[in-house]
Amino acid sequence: MKKLMVFMFSVVLLGSCGKEGCADVYSVDYNADATKDDGSCSDQRRVKFSIEMGDDFTYVYPNSQPVSTEGWCWAQVHCEYISAGLNQVGGTDGIGQGNNSQGWNLLFSESEEYIFEKNDNITMELSGVVKLMENVSFVVKAQINNEEIILWNKTYNVTVAGQTLNETQNWIVP
Repeated sequence: MKKLMVFMFSVVLLGSCGKEGCADVYSVDYNADATKDDGSCSDQRRVKFSIEMGDDFTYVYPNSQPVSTEGWCWAQVHCEYISAGLNQVGGTDGIGQGNNSQGWNLLFSESEEYIFEKNDNITMELSGVVKLMENVSFVVKAQINNEEIILWNKTYNVTVAGQTLNETQNWIVP
């Protein structure tokens, strides 16, 4: 009985020990094996932005116009932020879809990787055009390490000549 008690105490004692390291999933120093934060995390974050267009859109042909009527859309994300006192600019390449002569079929774009500090204030602008399409959705995401954060999820219905997209929002880096 005494041996059993010593064994059980040892198991509890060993089981309560956690591996120390950076437990902040957003930090560049994140250690996925860490179960106990040891204060070694920096405030730097590696961030990539992406923009993705949903594939459940439809083209709209007003007044029974022929299928050759051009329906299309295009969008991109532009980012501005202040780092070390300098105005920085970044973002994604444009994406688009169309049944027009340009034959666009790019539904996803990802930015290069940026280094931000925790609590940096990023100004983001979604710009583009939608013409003769319904149920056009754009999702803008930030990826920090393996964590994905949805920053924007908008759907547009444009049954007229065209709508310019120009929306701005701020994002505080976690």
